Amino acid sequence: YFLGSNTYYLMVRGASPTFRCEVDEVLDAAADLGVTVLRTWAFSDGAGEWRALQRAPGVYDEATFRGLGAFSSDWFPYDRAGKRGIRLLVAFANYWQHYGGADAYNRWSFLAGEGRCDGELACRDDFFSDPYARRLYKNHVAAVIGRVNTFTGVRYRDDPAIFGWNLMNEPRSTKDLTSLEYNVSSNTGDALQAWIEEMTPHVKSLDPNHLLTVGSESFFGPSSPLYLYANPGPWAQLEGVDFVRNHAVPGIDFATMHVYVDQWLCVERGATKTEKLNYTERWLRAHVQDADKLGKPLVVEEFGKSTPSSRITVGRGLQPGERVHGGPGDFYVRDEFFESVYRIVEKSKRDGGSGQGTNFW
Repeated sequence: YFLGSNTYYLMVRGASPTFRCEVDEVLDAAADLGVTVLRTWAFSDGAGEWRALQRAPGVYDEATFRGLGAFSSDWFPYDRAGKRGIRLLVAFANYWQHYGGADAYNRWSFLAGEGRCDGELACRDDFFSDPYARRLYKNHVAAVIGRVNTFTGVRYRDDPAIFGWNLMNEPRSTKDLTSLEYNVSSNTGDALQAWIEEMTPHVKSLDPNHLLTVGSESFFGPSSPLYLYANPGPWAQLEGVDFVRNHAVPGIDFATMHVYVDQWLCVERGATKTEKLNYTERWLRAHVQDADKLGKPLVVEEFGKSTPSSRITVGRGLQPGERVHGGPGDFYVRDEFFESVYRIVEKSKRDGGSGQGTNFW
């Protein structure tokens, strides 16, 4: 069991002399809180990205690559991470456009005269079925796993500071979305599933030493018809994600789930603080039950809650009754939400269930 957090920016911050001190501050704060796993990115794709890691296919910025070694790099002596007891959960790529994402791979494929998608949102899901884009992704995975730390001489595949890998941050795919009669839609999720089944043995062939997971939000799909009610809305089962099917792939060592009630729920389902807390508990318990059946550990890999002073307070943001302003009270709603997540996961662990870890955002 572990307590963790998301600190996606470690690599790009660590690559900059101006911001390098922030990485040290994050490590110290994490150690003080008892955090033992930090989830972060091993991607920044495209020359236009700030502190790009992969400026072009297979062309890497050495300074940024060193920044990935926030736990064991030239700038952060190797034993400092060990003394803190912190390990790294690393994502190879992003589904979203931030830091390049799948759009960058599609654009590179298009520019090479191979793919049809020029990097636009409308064709993003071509990434999962484009042979050239998939090959570029595999090459990037190999570059990260095979990276030799210039200070320690240890490859990341052998690095004890690495906890595990994410295939991608929050992959979705509407590639198989079809419209049926009477305005009913369906999505088998076959394209995403095939991609997971292809990439999992690829990663394991390069690194059999570390844990691997998908990095998914884990909406329920056709393989869990009894749990479709727990999805944040009918739209979720059309995203091509299938919690059980995606994580049942051999080589996927543990399951993940994310939860963002302020962004996911419509006003009708999340109009009050109580409704949001109730939904969160249903969502967590449904995943714990399905992960128990799956026989794999479950990590609540991302969860977060808006506060009144945060930027995310419009649309499906905070509702009346949640607006507690000023000082420590600003975080009261968030504290209740976090406590709910921790309580359910910890109970699962105590009962011998699948709940094994949490990473707050």
